[in-house]
Amino acid sequence: MRARAGWPRGGRHEAISLAAIEAAGLLDPATDWLALHLVATHHGAARPFLPPFDAPLEPIDATLHGRDLAIEVESMHLADARLADRFWQAVETFGPWGIAFLEAAFRLADARRSEAEEMVSLATPSSSTGAVR
Repeated sequence: MRARAGWPRGGRHEAISLAAIEAAGLLDPATDWLALHLVATHHGAARPFLPPFDAPLEPIDATLHGRDLAIEVESMHLADARLADRFWQAVETFGPWGIAFLEAAFRLADARRSEAEEMVSLATPSSSTGAVR
């Protein structure tokens, strides 16, 4: 599935999620830094960096909450200090165990949401073939 979508080996969807949120201006990095940190870490990476991508990506055109976005490659790599700065701000604010707890709670909530979406997907007939996905 990863190859069909054109997503590079080692590419993390957290990177594009974070880049889309930032490109759409949905959150203010100054006040919503914890939410941005939790998006970046919701699968256990970005502590403090996401792994680099094995292959270059082309810019992605997307729509998020009605906003058309052109997400640039550089923002998906996130090789700058934003991730590390937010990670250390979280550690300083909540302590190492406190931020680990918040990350784990967010990660669990994401897993439960994904499970619920999968159940709905399996129970919904496909519009193109009439078959159950």
